[in-house]
Amino acid sequence: MKNQDKKLLFCLIPDTISLTNKPFNFAEENMTKKKDFNQIYEKSQQRKKQFTEQECERLSKELSEHPDKHPKRKCPRCGKIALIKALNRKKVILTIYGEVTYSRHQYYCEACDNTFYPRDHELNIEQKSMSEDVLALAMDFMVNDTFAQASKRMEYHHKITLSETTLQNVFITNTDILLKSDSLVALPLHDFNAHQPVIISNDGSMIQCRDAWHEAKVLSVRTHEESQATYFVETLDNEDLEKQFRSSDGYERLDNRVVLWLADGAPYNWNVQKRLCPHAKPLLDFMHLKHHLYECAKSVLQDEHALVEMFVESAVIRIIRSEAREVISELKECFMEIDNRSKVKKKAFRGLFNYLERNIERLDYGEFLRNGWPIGSGEIESAHKHVLQRRMKQAGMRWSREGMQRMGKARALYRTVGVQDFYTILTQKSA
Repeated sequence: MKNQDKKLLFCLIPDTISLTNKPFNFAEENMTKKKDFNQIYEKSQQRKKQFTEQECERLSKELSEHPDKHPKRKCPRCGKIALIKALNRKKVILTIYGEVTYSRHQYYCEACDNTFYPRDHELNIEQKSMSEDVLALAMDFMVNDTFAQASKRMEYHHKITLSETTLQNVFITNTDILLKSDSLVALPLHDFNAHQPVIISNDGSMIQCRDAWHEAKVLSVRTHEESQATYFVETLDNEDLEKQFRSSDGYERLDNRVVLWLADGAPYNWNVQKRLCPHAKPLLDFMHLKHHLYECAKSVLQDEHALVEMFVESAVIRIIRSEAREVISELKECFMEIDNRSKVKKKAFRGLFNYLERNIERLDYGEFLRNGWPIGSGEIESAHKHVLQRRMKQAGMRWSREGMQRMGKARALYRTVGVQDFYTILTQKSA
């Protein structure tokens, strides 16, 4: 190599080194090669689709009987040998992967005129056309939305096509167990919360049926400082509500617990309390008490808003101080002093002191406040909304009496045990 060439090469070396030592930007280099998230995810979805198709095919083969083997079978009804009636009859099972079609042989017993499929019995799917996960999904959708919307949501989210009629039949089949009086749930009474009082509330909620408005009775049970409650609903026979409560696991433990029973002034609520838990400490819902005080004050004092507030506040303070009997006496004195021509005012006073007298044993707000116990039945008011009304009082809804009963009980179970255990409990109790 000539000296001139060597010199030229030497001059080029630093630039060469700087070029080779320059950091390599992989992101910039691969920018044109990379795909965005949607493109990558779409390929993943395609692979998932291929997998589900393969899984359906595998399930079909595993479930099917051998096409050329048809051994003798005994009739499940009479025990005699049955004859082959038809080979390779198809049955479709709807799974989370899609439709799975399998083949099985049909047998016929001449002795008792019984047609049956032994393979269906072996697989425990004689009466089923869907897998358990699809049924659980359908029940979850139906208990939270209309059957029509449940059908659309299953199609949109899971590519599962089920008609509204099919879903209705599924719901009826899986809620038959709820029409029995026996309870499927347990009261939330345990050793770890034995020191906490039990809070029970009951009330009624009106639901519109095809013939008229009908009342659904709701009862909730929880322990103090715990939010999870057990709910009971009855729409046909009020006695069945009490049967459900008595048959629930843990009912006998109430005898050894401090029980607080809160409700409004309806006589039915307190008759239920006396029958189900006579040792409970009853308390008239505080907001209902204030409502009656306000109604009386407005009727008597009319537009004197300041005086209305003073009347209610004074009455409330005295009732909390256990002076309810004195308040009643003073109301009666006011009643006697009012001119007989003031029928509205007299009616207001009479209604208030009668209301207080009927509930005189349920006005011990002082004890409840001293112990930090609730004095309002807001929980049962809330239960009307999140247990029943959210599903059963949507626009334009008209229920049959049986449909109202099924859905009311289904909603009570769902809100008690949660989405994870709802379908499981239904199927376990039905078995």
